[in-house]
Amino acid sequence: MNVKVHKDTHHFGIHNLNNTDVHLTAEDSDNVIEIKGELADLMPTGNVESTSFLRGIETAFKSNTVLTGNNNKISIATEGKGLGLGVNGLQSNSPYSGRTTGIFINNQSSDLTQPSLDGISTIKLKAVKGNNEVDLNVKNHASVKGIIASHSAKATLEAEGDNIV
Repeated sequence: MNVKVHKDTHHFGIHNLNNTDVHLTAEDSDNVIEIKGELADLMPTGNVESTSFLRGIETAFKSNTVLTGNNNKISIATEGKGLGLGVNGLQSNSPYSGRTTGIFINNQSSDLTQPSLDGISTIKLKAVKGNNEVDLNVKNHASVKGIIASHSAKATLEAEGDNIV
């Protein structure tokens, strides 16, 4: 997926929310989730806030995502001379806004003052003949995370070969 990244834009390879299931099975093949972002906005002068981010897979609010294939690869890359990703909003109370993440699993309500939702959110990558790989090559101004699992969330990576983050 090729996208133009402007200030305050969000792009997802898989965006699975609100008590749903996503299952991708590649029989004798690979699952590849790839985002290529062109940084479209000019580099700012001074202190500029932006919550732009890219996420390979986001699963939240009691949802489950499963990828089964020979290999599973989540790749996020950016190019260009633009703003970059994740100039985190200074007033934001969320530790997640403006974070580019390969795999993001969360079971926290959008109102951060409330407790985690009942149940659990999960992501499982199963590479039956090879590797699971999370590859991030991005220009950014905030932290970049391979995997975030929080607030009653679970990430499982099983591989015949290697798990590479």
